[in-house]
Amino acid sequence: MKTTFATILIALVLCVSAAAQSSKDLVVVYITAGELSTSCQHWDNSDQKFSHEEALKITIANGFCQGYIVGFADNLTIDHWNPSAGIGGVTQHQLVAVVKQYIDSHPQLWGEPAFTSVTKALSEAFPPKPLTK
Repeated sequence: MKTTFATILIALVLCVSAAAQSSKDLVVVYITAGELSTSCQHWDNSDQKFSHEEALKITIANGFCQGYIVGFADNLTIDHWNPSAGIGGVTQHQLVAVVKQYIDSHPQLWGEPAFTSVTKALSEAFPPKPLTK
């Protein structure tokens, strides 16, 4: 019984030690503005002809592009914008167009986290208005 308890205790200590070590090596991964721009590169190119395989890849990339930007805009609306002003009433297509244009015209930001460029683009295009009481 004592041997089993000691074995479990040693195993637990080793697991905690390994977990503590791995937390020191934590790496934060984010999508860059350049990667978002690449995902959005075929946004609004409906007049072009693509093979079935290319069209599938583009559809997935466009879905990621739109989902990332619209999701971020939803979060900004909750946190920063008065729902009756600013970003309210803007279509998803408009949101993507604004962010795509901003990122494409600021190549110096392509290595930065995409959320920074999305926030800047939307804040410039749709300045937040203070909440009124």
